[in-house]
Amino acid sequence: MILFCFYLGPYSLSVRDSDEQRGPHVKHYKIRYPDPNIGYYIAARRAFHTLEDLIDYYTSKIRLWIFNQLKK
Repeated sequence: MILFCFYLGPYSLSVRDSDEQRGPHVKHYKIRYPDPNIGYYIAARRAFHTLEDLIDYYTSKIRLWIFNQLKK
C-alpha cells in the first residue's frame, strides 16, 4: 500500500508483517525522490525512474520471499 503521508514525506510504503516477538504489525518505509536524475528509492543503492517501477520491484521481492517460505 502506498500512502500520502505528511509526517514521513510525500510517499511511504506500508507493509503488513508478522513475527514471533511483535506479532502482526505494519512497517512504514519512506519513499524518497530528491531529484528527477536520481529517481524514487527507499534505499539509495537501488533507485527507480518511476514510482510504479519501485512498487513492481518490491512486490516481486515479496512474492519470491513468500514462495521460498512455502517451499520450506
